[in-house]
Amino acid sequence: MPHRDHSPARGTNPFLAPGDDDFFYATAQITQRLNLLHHLGRYSDQVMVLTGPEGSGKTTLTDRLLREGQNAWRATVVEAHVETSAEQLLARALAGLDVHGSIITEKDGLDALQTHLAAAARGGLPTLLVVDDAQFLAAPVLKLLLRLARHPDYPGLRLLLVGDPAFADRVAGALGETIFHLVELPPFGQEQCMHYITMRLDRSGTPAHDLFTAERVDRLWKDSGGYPGPLNRLAARIIEKPARPATPAATRAPRTAPPTRTRTMARSARGNRRLLAVIGGAALLLTLAITALLPRAATNGIRASPVPCRPPPRPRGPSLPLIRRRRPRQPRRQLPGPPPPWMRPHPTHRPPDRPPARTGRQGQPPAQPLKSRRQRPPHRPRIQPPGTPRRSR
Repeated sequence: MPHRDHSPARGTNPFLAPGDDDFFYATAQITQRLNLLHHLGRYSDQVMVLTGPEGSGKTTLTDRLLREGQNAWRATVVEAHVETSAEQLLARALAGLDVHGSIITEKDGLDALQTHLAAAARGGLPTLLVVDDAQFLAAPVLKLLLRLARHPDYPGLRLLLVGDPAFADRVAGALGETIFHLVELPPFGQEQCMHYITMRLDRSGTPAHDLFTAERVDRLWKDSGGYPGPLNRLAARIIEKPARPATPAATRAPRTAPPTRTRTMARSARGNRRLLAVIGGAALLLTLAITALLPRAATNGIRASPVPCRPPPRPRGPSLPLIRRRRPRQPRRQLPGPPPPWMRPHPTHRPPDRPPARTGRQGQPPAQPLKSRRQRPPHRPRIQPPGTPRRSR
């Protein structure tokens, strides 16, 4: 069940500045991640990375973590910027640990931090360094922090980096194969979004429950992505939006009766006639202009000859059967005189020899020509003596 924090602070619009009070809406997923960070901050020396989009509640979760674990460690929070250098980061971290001194160079800050960590380790308390908006850190400053978290000369240092979802890839590239703990904040569900709005309204005492219907809450959940930051801005606009004043019936302008169907059809027919008249006039003017621009066919009083036209086709009679007529074959024309050279036989031309006569065995001619099937004698059945068994074919 979500945790309900009853605080006496009340306001007209609970969604305008939700970070000013100590309201904390803890779902089961957020409570699980809070307990994990609390355990890692006490017993683990690995780097912790908390990621989430803008407005997902990273700062609120970090404040709750520091408030619940104030007796488990000594903590300091540094908000990073693009121009933050290593000396400025170390000076702000030591100021949060009540270590005052002149930090001029990076070596001065590292020596002061090492002295403080050694004294805190003798007391049995680790030191938690939280860097908010760590995605704005320059690459050398980020590498320095990661090196301090793994260096044995700085015992008891716990490092928590808070940034956007893309910041985890930078940390993984800087650490290489070193393991670090990544914690991601999940969005609210639809029912959790409804419960969150109800708790905020009950906390401030604002009678605006009728403004947040189920359909409107569903729309807010989809538009905000389920994260509390965009959800607070959208809900605040709904409360601040002034109600539209109702206009009394006496001041309203009387509505005229709609035109009848007959009047509407008459207007449309009149408009169609006007349109047709305009189109016809334009076509007439265009025809006259083309006729005036065409060249004249007759010049100097001579009339142009008319264009000959084809006579009309004759009517066809009944169709007759098609008869093909063969042309008489004309005899080949004989050239007078001797034939041309290309038609004369070649002097070396020799007709082919006749094939050798058919012979029998050993080159002897057959004694008797072969008989065809028709010249063979007819078949005579063999007469078997009586008592001989008949052969089966």
